[in-house]
Amino acid sequence: MPMIDLTYPEGALAADAKERLIEQLTASVSRWEGMSDADHVRGLIWTFVDERPRGGVVAGGRVPGRPRYRVQITVAAGSLDD
Repeated sequence: MPMIDLTYPEGALAADAKERLIEQLTASVSRWEGMSDADHVRGLIWTFVDERPRGGVVAGGRVPGRPRYRVQITVAAGSLDD
């Protein structure tokens, strides 16, 4: 099952923007994996949202002036083809 880890500082995304981003990431992973677009298949793609408090995302030892985002996508070994 593919998993998406989305990390960003608190307040960096409005609720509707977060929803759209998760939907777009899910659709992209589904397409990359060659999965069906059926709801029951897309339900196998899990997204873990990690909204960090201020100071929870640091760059160069300081809290950056602009938000930093991290997206990590994990798939089971051997599930991707060439």
